[in-house]
Amino acid sequence: MPENPESTSQVGFYRAGLMSPEHRRFVTVGRRHLLDDVLEALKKNAGRTGKHHALFIGLRGMGKTHLLSLIEDEIEADPALAGHYLVVRFPEESLRTLSFADFLLGIVEILAAIRPEETGWASLLQAMRGEEDDAKIVDTLVPAIRKANQQHERTLILMLENVGEIFTRQIRDKREIGALRKFLMESKNGCLLIGTTTANFDGLTSVDEPFYDFFDVQHLDHLTEEESTALVYRSLEWAKREDLLAKWDDLYPKLIALYRMTGGNPRLTVMLSDLISKDSVVEVRDQFRRLLDQITPFFQDRL
Repeated sequence: MPENPESTSQVGFYRAGLMSPEHRRFVTVGRRHLLDDVLEALKKNAGRTGKHHALFIGLRGMGKTHLLSLIEDEIEADPALAGHYLVVRFPEESLRTLSFADFLLGIVEILAAIRPEETGWASLLQAMRGEEDDAKIVDTLVPAIRKANQQHERTLILMLENVGEIFTRQIRDKREIGALRKFLMESKNGCLLIGTTTANFDGLTSVDEPFYDFFDVQHLDHLTEEESTALVYRSLEWAKREDLLAKWDDLYPKLIALYRMTGGNPRLTVMLSDLISKDSVVEVRDQFRRLLDQITPFFQDRL
């Protein structure tokens, strides 16, 4: 059992910065095979020119953000991986990414924040941020990113969420999408994309689209009954709720009933475990109503 457990929070499961790596690792169920596949590919391709671009597809609440955080945690914790890869993680809602030039500016902005010792990024960002000519931005930033990656002998892992939204609604010009694909395909640029999306979109399924057959696509399924209850159990363990764990046999039937209502959605399951840890388990109907009350502010905030 990890030391110094922190209190559980339903927010933490889908707000990466609010959970420690130890907490994330401890409560993770049903996603280890996906994590292992990515890590194996990264280890296999470290130092090679080939890139293993990955895309995770799953409904909201299926743990896509959580999975990206697990990948980032493992890279930072493994000296061999950290020596080859640097994670450049875009904000969960990258609403400013409307073109290939915007995408490049996003990379430079993140590098300026996470690599302050590489002093050129901040000045480059300042110089390019007000530039209205996208072609000039591209012609300036692509060589700069390439040169830095070659100099440091690294690959940037670009983590981008809501790829479907960005590729279909934000970047509307197919030529811009094509330029992005070309940039990622050029091995000398040293960039690898790991993305998430809520559903398949034309850019993945149509042979006429630039990103057709580009990603290794993996689907995040709902948790099984066993995985869902295991997630609740681990969350209670992390919270050191021995009082509730001692009554697990009594709790279990109610958890199964709630599982059938939530359908094995990891976010709802974590929210449920948080309610249980604070309020214990009352009647199933009342617990489900409380869960709905917890969900409403979240979606209001998202909107």
